[in-house]
Amino acid sequence: TSAAEVLRRPLLVSHSGDPGGSNEVILSLIRHRPPECEPSALFLNAGPMVDEVRALGIPTEVIESGRAKHLWRAPGVQLRVLAHVRRVDPELVFAHVSKAHAYAAVAAAVQRVPYLWWQHDLPTRSLAGHIAARLPAAAVICSSEFTAERQRQIERSPVLCIHPGIELMPDAAPNVRS
Repeated sequence: TSAAEVLRRPLLVSHSGDPGGSNEVILSLIRHRPPECEPSALFLNAGPMVDEVRALGIPTEVIESGRAKHLWRAPGVQLRVLAHVRRVDPELVFAHVSKAHAYAAVAAAVQRVPYLWWQHDLPTRSLAGHIAARLPAAAVICSSEFTAERQRQIERSPVLCIHPGIELMPDAAPNVRS
């Protein structure tokens, strides 16, 4: 699969529809995607970001997963995420944050779809952190060298550091004097 084909139909998976840094990255990726890229999005809890993504014309679904500590919900949520990946048939699954990674990595592996994890949170030494680090991914992307170095200590997949940019609103540009 060429890079152009993989970028054509990605599924972006987020842990929550609440505002935050990882969801700002998703919005930025959507706003600045190549014209031939037709992403879809899956949020594991509702929130204002779901409507923002839909307003950009992106097919978007919500699967209510509850909090990460609600483990009794995990099997049903996993089955719904897997069914969604089958239905959308993406050429790449791209998840953000450990919770989304836990569901998306399994679904992508079952469907044999290339999978990337952008880990916006710090890797933890908790049981959940150890499990997340061992789930399959073609690569793990970290937002800082500090996080990438910590992730390299426990991760088997290639770990890359990509510093996410931010979008400045026209009125928020710094006042520069000549």
